[in-house]
Amino acid sequence: MAIVDFNTCIWKDPWFRKLTLKAKNLFIFLWTNDHKNLPCLYQIDMETMSFYTGLPKKEVIDTLSILYPKVKYDFEKEIVWVVNFVRHQFLRTINLSPKIKAGIENNLLQMNGHFFIREFLEEYPRFNLPDTYTIDTLSIGYAYPPGEGKGEGKGEGEGEGKGKGKGEGKKKEKFKYLECILLTKEQHQKLLGKYGESKTDKMIEELNNYKMSSGKKYESDYHALIGWVSKKFETEAIGGNNGRTQGSTGAIRGKTEESQSDGQPYPVDAEF
Repeated sequence: MAIVDFNTCIWKDPWFRKLTLKAKNLFIFLWTNDHKNLPCLYQIDMETMSFYTGLPKKEVIDTLSILYPKVKYDFEKEIVWVVNFVRHQFLRTINLSPKIKAGIENNLLQMNGHFFIREFLEEYPRFNLPDTYTIDTLSIGYAYPPGEGKGEGKGEGEGEGKGKGKGEGKKKEKFKYLECILLTKEQHQKLLGKYGESKTDKMIEELNNYKMSSGKKYESDYHALIGWVSKKFETEAIGGNNGRTQGSTGAIRGKTEESQSDGQPYPVDAEF
């Protein structure tokens, strides 16, 4: 059983104080449970979170949305990242144990190139992975989310799981974003986890404007967003760089680490 330093200052943190009891419960669990690794970027399924927190699965999903962006969860791969854990647990001073640093980097290597790793390295530039290590594995896109089976299915509603299925399936409730974008809460959380809040909002606005102006309708707005809409934004981003792509996260890390080589303490975010 690992020992975790849980800073009691969290009870004075403005963001944490405004959370509901259920959100506080889930946040503390994700920070302290035995599934957690050193970077607090690990695999944990919905059933486990529900069992230990006493929250029904639906409430776990809703609460994860409340905790974003402090906590990011990939529903497809069942991987969670508590963003500020490393900052509060290990980076209060500039002196980081070489064993801890190696342990964190080893845990990241074990995550099989999950896209959260890129965000982690940008958030914490002092950690390094081999340049040959792939951290864009999931840029290909998500598989079909639960509740929207790929293939033909008979019966009303959207079937559970993937592949062909028969019979009636339980329909997932969808919510409207802007005038005409329909997404389930799981789908919206996936977009936030993969693209971040700012880009997700812009992508939704892009698809909303296109549908409103053209009259186009989609069977799944979610798949339009992770399909042509995301590719459009990636193309525009590449063009905007004018060929100044750095080519690896090593260059990003080097630039940031250089600014921290003056012996000053590593900056600590006061927020959780």
